[in-house]
Amino acid sequence: MNRLNDRIICLIDMDCFYVQVEEIEQPEYRGKPCGVSQYNPYKGGGLIAVNYEARKFGVKRGMRGEEAKKLCPDFNIFYVKEKRGKADLTKYREASQKIFEIILKHCDKVEKASIDEAYLDLTDLVMDKFRNQSINNVKFSDSFVYGSFSLENQADPGKNLEAWLDINSDLSRECSDVYLIIGACIVQEIRQDIRETLGYHCSAGIAQNKTLAKLCAGLNKPNKQTILPANSVEPLLATIPINKIKNLGGKLGAILHEQMQLNTVGDLARQSVNDLIKSFGEKTGNWLNQISHGIDLEPVLSRQAAKSIGCSKNFRGKLVLNSRIKVEHWVKQLCDELQERLELDRRNNNRDPTLLVLHVTNEAGTFSKSTQINTSRYTASFFVSLALEALNVYNKSKNKDEWYPAIYTLGISAGKFVETGKNKTLNSIEKFLCSKSEIEHPTTSEEKDLNENLILNEESESSNAAASSDSSEKSNRKTDIRSMFLNQKEKSKVEDDSDLDVQEIDEDNFLIEEKTQKSKEKIDEFFGKFSQQESADAKYDEIDFVLCDKCNKKILCWEMPEHEDFHFAQQISKEENQTSTIQNKKRMAEQTPTKDLDQIRRANKNGKKLKTELGEALKSSVNSIDSYFKKK
Repeated sequence: MNRLNDRIICLIDMDCFYVQVEEIEQPEYRGKPCGVSQYNPYKGGGLIAVNYEARKFGVKRGMRGEEAKKLCPDFNIFYVKEKRGKADLTKYREASQKIFEIILKHCDKVEKASIDEAYLDLTDLVMDKFRNQSINNVKFSDSFVYGSFSLENQADPGKNLEAWLDINSDLSRECSDVYLIIGACIVQEIRQDIRETLGYHCSAGIAQNKTLAKLCAGLNKPNKQTILPANSVEPLLATIPINKIKNLGGKLGAILHEQMQLNTVGDLARQSVNDLIKSFGEKTGNWLNQISHGIDLEPVLSRQAAKSIGCSKNFRGKLVLNSRIKVEHWVKQLCDELQERLELDRRNNNRDPTLLVLHVTNEAGTFSKSTQINTSRYTASFFVSLALEALNVYNKSKNKDEWYPAIYTLGISAGKFVETGKNKTLNSIEKFLCSKSEIEHPTTSEEKDLNENLILNEESESSNAAASSDSSEKSNRKTDIRSMFLNQKEKSKVEDDSDLDVQEIDEDNFLIEEKTQKSKEKIDEFFGKFSQQESADAKYDEIDFVLCDKCNKKILCWEMPEHEDFHFAQQISKEENQTSTIQNKKRMAEQTPTKDLDQIRRANKNGKKLKTELGEALKSSVNSIDSYFKKK
């Protein structure tokens, strides 16, 4: 098992988790149709979880409680408690933490995928048990195997599992099916421990990678585990809709389905890799080809703590935030909750965030603002001041008491955690645009304190401020940018940075355009290296990304300061190139003799006159032709 794809990966998925938490508190409701509703009581509230007893009546998650009652009169609704005017999910988070503590007793390679899901890399545990031959008698009580292995009764899941176990009865044989059997035994032990200790039941999928484990975990629910042998991967994928695969539920999946007429993963597997590369590029094309054949190289990251902690609230109808007093009230509520959760996280995980991200949705769209923070000012009031300062950008109302456009969704999150006491955040733009002399000579303590203070990364405001700077600031800034663009290897080889100077133009603007492109490439290279390096090391949850409103790309929330600096640097470079173009044109005009300029002006004047005369002649000809045919 030396290849990354030769692994034993499990997904543990808590069945109807929110409902189970309520049933643990009120066991008299076990076995009865139940659901959990959000705190909004409108029409019985929106259901966020429904147990399997209620699903038999057609009740689904997302329905209103009143609608569910019509389908199932005996339907019982638990309401999420309210705190600070919004849902309080504390008890669900605490229950999730207890479950993960049990999982960690059995396996140390655990990745928390959500509040009720976890990926486990069982490869090392399986190999240890295989080498020690510690599993001899295999007994499964609630397990399934995907595929057809029984010659007598393929429709009987129990007979099918027995037939597969008989085929692989020699557990000393090195093969993927034997490894899967050992992995399934480990997962069964973990599930039993969770049930006996806490009372929760869960489902699981055991396969060779995360994608396959996720797919087979949902095949037999609730309270079941499913094993996916290697030779059953292709038959399973042939039946799976494309949008059920991670990263194919959005635009990419829509293109495959609507434009290429591909419905299942099996349809995608029949496409040649060359055609996929031609349509989507080398990286995406190769990934699509691999995932369609069940190849997923994404590792299980040993991560139990969330990479970001946030809270948000939606405002609809009459609840939209259309006044300053409403906005200030809800900003305070969200920041109080965020501080409370961050303090709990600090006690549990000994870490502090270094990035704060504000999320806003209004009539104009969805926007995000990010800022680096210093944990020495780790209070809700500090978060409130930062959030309100950032939000003011989106208020276009001239009335100080009103807020326009009204806010539909407001959220604030913290991320990019570091060990407590090790946050030495510097302002990104100062860090990237500082001159060589500033880098070589340490700053004073006062300057360091200033650098550690938070500065909101405003895109358009930064560009406008840069454009309106005086000439001496522009001169210093130009030198700083050139030194920024040089990588470390170039700095060690050359003492001057003349290769980044805008060259003189004697004939046309080609050299300026060429230099602009080179400058852009250096900007891309400089700022791109951060995201490329981190992307290679880890994969991230969807919540870790925010949408850049300047380039419409998804960026990791803690990379937004550097990404905004990237746009800022591009703007500065563009301004400098435009300035150089104007100066060179002016210089060319000054070097051109006055006599030549007079000839050029006369030629332009004669050209306009000739154009007018030709137009009148053409018009006259058309009129003559028209009159000729009219006479006929």
